[in-house]
Amino acid sequence: MRIPCEVVFSRFKANSRQAPVPSKPKKGFVVLQRLRQTPPQYQTTIAVEGDKTGNKFDLNKPPIILDNFIRQGKITLTFQTTPAVMVCINKACPEALGQLIDCIKKISKGENVDIEKVKVKRSDFKPSTITVTIQQDYRNQMKACSDFLKTLKIEPIDLRMPDRKWIECRNITTLILNENPIGSRNSNLDVFSKLKQLQSLELKNCSLGKLPIPALCDMVKGLPITLTSIDLSENQIKVFPPLFHLIQLRSINVSFNNIRYLPSRIGAFQNLNHINLSQNSMTSLPYIFPKIPTIQHVGLNANDELVRLQEEVGLLLVRKITTKVDGNDYTHDGGVDTLMTIASNAIHRDINRNMMIASRNFWPLSVRFQMDDLMYEKPGVSALEMCTNCLRLRHIRV
Repeated sequence: MRIPCEVVFSRFKANSRQAPVPSKPKKGFVVLQRLRQTPPQYQTTIAVEGDKTGNKFDLNKPPIILDNFIRQGKITLTFQTTPAVMVCINKACPEALGQLIDCIKKISKGENVDIEKVKVKRSDFKPSTITVTIQQDYRNQMKACSDFLKTLKIEPIDLRMPDRKWIECRNITTLILNENPIGSRNSNLDVFSKLKQLQSLELKNCSLGKLPIPALCDMVKGLPITLTSIDLSENQIKVFPPLFHLIQLRSINVSFNNIRYLPSRIGAFQNLNHINLSQNSMTSLPYIFPKIPTIQHVGLNANDELVRLQEEVGLLLVRKITTKVDGNDYTHDGGVDTLMTIASNAIHRDINRNMMIASRNFWPLSVRFQMDDLMYEKPGVSALEMCTNCLRLRHIRV
């Protein structure tokens, strides 16, 4: 059994009434292991950086356990050695600490406990946060990548593509790459899909608009479903990225781009709190935002065409108009699919991808920008605007 934590030692002096002076908090592990089978003998090791094996305590005399704050990941163990040693454990997993205490109590009652044998390696003490500020230091700092790394922040150092070294950071939750032109070379974009615990990704001003649309779509579609926050602002991207599988997203920032159309599949984000669409080229909005229960803020500043459209059309946007295609009723409570949307979906349904790429130059702009959203979707299945009543995707049937 091995529990990563933060450790503080307080060592009592022999024949002294003075309170012990606690050490500085250190990153470490609590290791419980079985030394031999008959008679069974158990040992607790408190391994810290610079001393992986020096703090060993036999459990012939069980430690005094203070577990009042176990729910906060804190316990105190006082080992009855000569002199006594008090170990304060912080920032640990409460469930793991509970298992540790249960094992120690069973051992003190003379029960046999089956414990998996584990080791503590030098690499286990690598940092949980890395911040790179100078290009010359990048390679040296990347040598510290490990399972412990939670946050990687790379300041603007002209990093031109994702580094495959990041894949070693399997538990990374926050990745900040702002103002590094990682989209300039169209290489290693699959690295993000390997970070299965990633929760926050910041790619502000990373030249993603220079990527071919298929490469950008593939990169975005491969992002892990654990993401709760993403920043793709200032990248000059022309279509809203296909983030729709990331149903845990709470914050989306796509401001300062060239996005003209927002698919109503945005309704898939049922946990979304904030979305920033400011400084784009939006001309219309789907009627889906009132159906997202958690939405708190929608940024729409400096979308001049959208403002003009709202002023001219006003309340007419919410009129309910009966629309039927192929005998199916596509009337929505919040509005109706535009003829341009229906046309775009029909084109996508009936012709193959190569024909779409070749023929898009002949389409009106009003159709073209909507087709860009469908260009790299699966052929033959094209969603119409999402119904605000049932949140189901409706499809055109041939």
